[in-house]
Amino acid sequence: MKLLATLLSAMAASATVVVASPKSSESAREVALRLKVDSTGNGFLQLGVDGVLRAYSAGGGAILDAAPLSPLQIEELAARGRAIPKINAVMPDYTGVDGRNVPEAELLNPPPEVAAAVVARGLADLTSAASPLTRRQDCGNIICTGDGVCTSNGCVFCIFFVPGIGACV
Repeated sequence: MKLLATLLSAMAASATVVVASPKSSESAREVALRLKVDSTGNGFLQLGVDGVLRAYSAGGGAILDAAPLSPLQIEELAARGRAIPKINAVMPDYTGVDGRNVPEAELLNPPPEVAAAVVARGLADLTSAASPLTRRQDCGNIICTGDGVCTSNGCVFCIFFVPGIGACV
């Protein structure tokens, strides 16, 4: 009976989603690389207004993983967004935001005001405005609508700062 209880407990633990817990010494890029992402290549990452980096499935239907970021890590990613004028014009102000202060329950289940920032993506005009880059060029100049745009240009993933507009990293 004790063995059965141990096995059931182990099975339940393996089914639980584990939220990435970044070390403050890690770069935001290193944190993002550890997140579980959509295997289709059509998912995306979003830096929420609460300072949490969340990995979404294709279409933004489900949060696959999340990592609360420090102010330094937030600034590292925000600098990418500010480098693209179309993103900078509508980007939220992350001053004073520390994702490490977000309650654990809200990492994978953000409150409505944070979740509302994720919308269906379909900005063909923005995507077509970005010229394709050859591999190994700076990814920060590519506007993206999902990870596939970025990986096809030799980058790793797409991070959204505002609804529907992302930058490759």
